[in-house]
Amino acid sequence: MVIDELERKENRYIRLLTRKLDIREEITGLVKEYGKKYKDSRYEILMDAVISTNLLQFMEVYEMTKKLSEEELEAINRVIKKFDIGEKIREEGKIEGEVNLLIRVLNKKLGKMPEDIKKQLEGLKCTDTVENIMDNIFEINCINDIKRYL
Repeated sequence: MVIDELERKENRYIRLLTRKLDIREEITGLVKEYGKKYKDSRYEILMDAVISTNLLQFMEVYEMTKKLSEEELEAINRVIKKFDIGEKIREEGKIEGEVNLLIRVLNKKLGKMPEDIKKQLEGLKCTDTVENIMDNIFEINCINDIKRYL
């Protein structure tokens, strides 16, 4: 609500920390701004928070780099290096792959997974829970057994 009441320019950074909007344009603007002020630690903190919140949208902006000027492309590359975005994407892909494998194994063992459990598994952000379930797969005999790990 507060976000909607502020002027567009005034709430730019707050909006970038939400998942509410299609913010590719905002991220592009922030990357350009960061490219000019990359030595300012405040922009580093801000970019880290924005990237963590909007990794997929940031990657869409990165894919658009083929249309960017050389200066804009340099700014994007600076952000990617500084905030180790490549590693974050690899980690996110690893987690997604492990979750998909876990769901397949559980479906095979227990039958079709209830949608709420499947969504909880798909929402996992770290591999610890997935690995814990896989390590104990032989002790899981029903859906309630899975719930103990979530």
